[in-house]
Formats: sequence, structure tokens, C-alpha cells
Amino acid sequence: KLTCSGVALEVHEGHLHKLRLLWAISHANEDGELQFDESVFRRDAFCILCRYAAMQGGGQTAGGGFQAALYPQAFCVLKERFGVFCECFASPLNC
Repeated sequence: KLTCSGVALEVHEGHLHKLRLLWAISHANEDGELQFDESVFRRDAFCILCRYAAMQGGGQTAGGGFQAALYPQAFCVLKERFGVFCECFASPLNC
């Protein structure tokens, strides 16, 4: 659970771990050494999860939102027929 100013968001431990690793990598110094600050990470993670919650209507259980997910078969077609090898707007929760 992440909290800020009395607002709490539930997050799966696996997703939080993945976000923590990605955050640490993106905050490496010039020598490639990981710079990690748990309080700053938790603030940043809370912000990104709030963004997703807002896009889904503001509720933890709200569905829909602006997700336009494709099935794996569709990604195969994009790769084979059009040479698409990456997703430009992928969620850090799905990488």
C-alpha cells in the first residue's frame, strides 16, 4: 500500500518491486551506480499509480479507462507484417 496525504492506493507487491527496479535504473549516476532513495521512489510510484487510477475513473475497482490493450497475437501481426518491434506508450507496470 502506498499513501500520501491520507490517500492510500493498493499495489501488488510484484508491481511495486518492478517499479522499484526500473526507478533505480533510471536514477543511476554518470558512473552507472544506482542511486536509490526509498521515500522519493514511493512518492514517484504513488504519483504514477494515481494517474492510472484517475484514468480508470478514480476508483480502485473501476474498469475501462483508456486502456487499449492488444492480445499477444495482435502484437505478432504488427511485428510480422509491419516491422513493429516496440510499444511506444507501454506502462511501466507491463514491461
